Amino acid sequence: MVKKMNTSQSNLSKHFGALLRLGVLNYKQVGKERFYFLNQKFKNEWKNIVEPQVMSLPNSKYACSCTHK
Repeated sequence: MVKKMNTSQSNLSKHFGALLRLGVLNYKQVGKERFYFLNQKFKNEWKNIVEPQVMSLPNSKYACSCTHK
């Protein structure tokens, strides 16, 4: 993600931390790696706004299956 978003690891971590505190994201720890995903409550409440934005992105064909439900 660092390369894709053209930012630093620390900057990305800072923003993910803020999104975690706000309840937008959750994560699953697997060894030393964290896999981030949208918080189900956030997704349910904001689906009508978030989904069209995600699907309009150039890489929407790579979006996770959660955006297609």
